[in-house]
Amino acid sequence: PPLVARFLLETAVLRELSPAACDAVRDTAVESEGLLHQIHELDLFTVVTETRGGERYYRYHNLFHDFLRARARVDPAAVQERHRRAAAYYETIGSPEEAIHHWMAAESYDDAARAIEGAAERNLAAGRLELVGSWIDAVPPVTLALRPRLQTVLGDVCRLHSRFDEALAWYAQAEQTARGQGD
Repeated sequence: PPLVARFLLETAVLRELSPAACDAVRDTAVESEGLLHQIHELDLFTVVTETRGGERYYRYHNLFHDFLRARARVDPAAVQERHRRAAAYYETIGSPEEAIHHWMAAESYDDAARAIEGAAERNLAAGRLELVGSWIDAVPPVTLALRPRLQTVLGDVCRLHSRFDEALAWYAQAEQTARGQGD
């Protein structure tokens, strides 16, 4: 049915499907829980990943998910807007990794940089250096050049990898950028 087809395309940007996330991406508070249940019951390439707080979480089978994302790309502006909505939703529920993923996918790099700056310290303390480094690598150089806090985080990643000369260079650049911004 057209309602189900539209739901599938609109939620294709999500890596994990929950009624609340689907509502946020679709910009509606109507029918997502029922549609998710219906899609799963019809065995339309979904699996339940877990239940948290009484709410079921689903994901699409990989090949079907790839198909949906390819079909959704027909309207790139709509896909970017769905990613922005998803990122905002994940920020409000305190899921920075998902928020960063969606800000990047939406090509909203300033928002992604802000989210990385907020999540970096906790992830570095947990030893997730590769993750933080991959986030920063995905940020365009122009954005990185304007964000002294992000440069400092990159210095921290280098320092924790025992690349001290690189770390010092990033710290010096962060200081220079901050001074240039009157900070």
